[in-house]
Amino acid sequence: MRLWDTAGGTWIRTLIGHTDGVFCVAYSPDGNQLATGSVENTIRLWDAENGTCHKILKGHEDWLRSVVYSPQGGQVASASYDTTVRLWDVESGECQCVLTGHSDRAMCVAYSSDGDMLASDSQDKTVRLWDTASRQCLTVIQGFQDTVQSIAWSTANDATYLITGCMDGSVLN
Repeated sequence: MRLWDTAGGTWIRTLIGHTDGVFCVAYSPDGNQLATGSVENTIRLWDAENGTCHKILKGHEDWLRSVVYSPQGGQVASASYDTTVRLWDVESGECQCVLTGHSDRAMCVAYSSDGDMLASDSQDKTVRLWDTASRQCLTVIQGFQDTVQSIAWSTANDATYLITGCMDGSVLN
């Protein structure tokens, strides 16, 4: 991975540690940490200031497709080709829970702006909405014609809207 200064387009540093391709990256809300997910099935947590890896999160059994920090920054969610979504404690590096229900590769995860819900999508042509406190699936959104590849919540604090991007070319709100 490379860290860039966007103002001048200059390369700041290379983060070295993963032994295979990196599919996903995320900044913590305070900008002090980075999370990266790899095809080696691990997540690495990095110090954004000096580029050192301070935790390696292990547990997924297939490629990492998406990582994202919770809005409060204490948790990282991940989606994997192993069909699972996992919630990780940033401080300890421990997996807090494994969310199951997708029947095919989990592709993307996104927290609502208040952190109360997590959305996950999958090659099973569904989106699942999870309650982050109870860790229960609240609803399954179906009816997609192909793999749902990307999701994002509206920035409103009420988590009213979710947008999805699908391999069939549709974008649904």
